Order: sequence, then C-alpha cells, then structure tokens
Amino acid sequence: MRIVAICGMPGCGKGELTEIAKVQGIPVFSMGDVVRYHFQQYQPDQDPIGTGIYADMERKKHGQDIWARRLVHVVEAGIGPDNELVLIDGLRSVNEKELFRTRWGEEFMVLALHSSPRVRFERLKLRKRSDDPADRRTFDQRDKRELGWGIGEVIAMADIVLVNEDGLEDLREQARRFLEGRGMG
Repeated sequence: MRIVAICGMPGCGKGELTEIAKVQGIPVFSMGDVVRYHFQQYQPDQDPIGTGIYADMERKKHGQDIWARRLVHVVEAGIGPDNELVLIDGLRSVNEKELFRTRWGEEFMVLALHSSPRVRFERLKLRKRSDDPADRRTFDQRDKRELGWGIGEVIAMADIVLVNEDGLEDLREQARRFLEGRGMG
C-alpha cells in the first residue's frame, strides 16, 4: 500500500485531485476536515473564516503536528486490506510529514501541487468557499500564515511535484497518470 499526502497552497488544486481519486474509489482523508470538525466542536456558531486562526492556535498549544496526530487514527481505521493507494489531503508542515513518515515509513510519500499566487487567487475568488479570502490582502495574509507553518519547506522537499497552471483538463490528465501508477510517480 502507498499513502500519499498532498500539499500545496490554497487554490492549487488539491480538492480537484482528491475528487478525481474518489471517483476512482481511492480513499481520501482530509486534514482540513479534521480541523473544521474540531473547530465546529470548539465554536459551533463561529464564522468559518476563523478556522485558520483556530488551527494555528491548536498548533501553538499542542504542537505543530497536532492535526496529523488527530488524523492518523482516522486514516488507519478507514483503510482496508484491498487499498493500494490512500490520499491525505492538506499536509501543511514538516512536523506533520515527519509524523506520517515515522508512522508509515516507506509506504508514505508527499505529492506537491504548485500554482502561482495569481492563478490561485483567481481560483479562490471563483470557488467562494466560506473560508476563502474575499480580497488580495486577506489572500496574502492566509498564504503568510500557511508559509509560517512550514508548508513551503514541505513543497520544496516533496517526492513528486505537479504544476497546475494550465487549467482543469491538464490537472485531470496529470492526476490520472499519477493515480493510475498507484502513487508511484
């Protein structure tokens, strides 16, 4: 079995890649879903824009790998003996990567998706998810926060990098090739 954690800045196409995987029957586990679930438990009536601030607060309080530690058990409970490939969406820090690598050894690898800030900002404006930034200043602040968690280093040290600048069809083709190789790159 291969466990692949996907990393990339907001708007780079992680969600598109995971949707393609789900259609192929590949299990996908989301770090963001774990964060959103815990945030909802912590502040049920809070504006979703505070999710990132909460995630950062939890990292400072419990360690940079808190979200990975909370996700490990979900992943291990959710994979079956027939799963050749499992994806983890939303790897953000070297600490998270090291926890997964220690846990799963050679079965684990990192895939980075890369898109320029200009392209990502335009995508996020169109996506309009509740925690997406409404303006470029907020977008830049979010990028700075995520870079502060060490995502840039994780992207730089990824086992495989897919560049997503040329639109959805190009990403789908790259994703198909990667997934058909069952995460072998």
